[in-house]
Amino acid sequence: MQMRLTRSEIAALCYADVFDYPLTKEELQKFRIAGKSVRTGFPKKSDRSSDQSVQKITELHKGYYTLKNRGRLVSLREKREHWATLKLQTAIQIARLLRYIPAIRLIAVSGALAMRNTDYDDDIDLLIVTKAGLLWTTRFLAVGLVEFLGKRRRPSSRNIGDKICLNMFVDEAHLGIPKNEQDVFSAHEVAQMKILWGREETIRRFRKENEWIRKYLPNIKYQISESKNTNFSISQFLNFIECIVRQLQLFYMKNHRTNEVVRDGYLRFHPNDARTWILPAFEKRLRRHGMV
Repeated sequence: MQMRLTRSEIAALCYADVFDYPLTKEELQKFRIAGKSVRTGFPKKSDRSSDQSVQKITELHKGYYTLKNRGRLVSLREKREHWATLKLQTAIQIARLLRYIPAIRLIAVSGALAMRNTDYDDDIDLLIVTKAGLLWTTRFLAVGLVEFLGKRRRPSSRNIGDKICLNMFVDEAHLGIPKNEQDVFSAHEVAQMKILWGREETIRRFRKENEWIRKYLPNIKYQISESKNTNFSISQFLNFIECIVRQLQLFYMKNHRTNEVVRDGYLRFHPNDARTWILPAFEKRLRRHGMV
């Protein structure tokens, strides 16, 4: 069934198709893509729903929109949502323990799990925001706790299903995505992030410092998640050992580093930057369907 969609909505559909993910009408509206460059969407034509050549590339299946001949993705999404529900339960349980580490300010699920689009054997990506100046100490404690629980995904792990990947740490002084990484990929990652626990002030600051995403996803609207602050005082001892813990971890990582990002107030431990394949795949779909 052909449906009349705007070019912004079809661009959203092309992006979702990179992940084999069909969208509901509400999701098409929420994630519609605006912009004037390949990174942001489509540069050549206006957002007109009357373009018949564009309309022929979309279909509707069981309430989900897909690109033409991609209806099979609906059943795949249903399967992945079931697996994601189980993984989210694990993530919530781990977050309930991690939040008692004094310097943690926010815990969120990122990546495919945030969109409930995981395969059975996928791991669980967590983003952690820490108190400024205590990033390395917090990582040490968080990794130690998850390791103790037997849930940590190690770099050498083969069976990673339901393992916790502590793949990104930022501190409160570095909440904004760096300018050189502000693109449609990062905008989606921020917009779809699912907060499991966080201090309301940290949540507000994170969203305020990343309001740039509306340039790419203008329909994103936030609601402050309910959270319970845990009242701990950060001891001077933790501040004292931060430098030592940082040096120890950097020394350990020295012979294991690949493409990880390590800079002040910001750690990202995915060895490969997903934008290097996601953005070209998105552009390929836009070009294939005459969107650029």
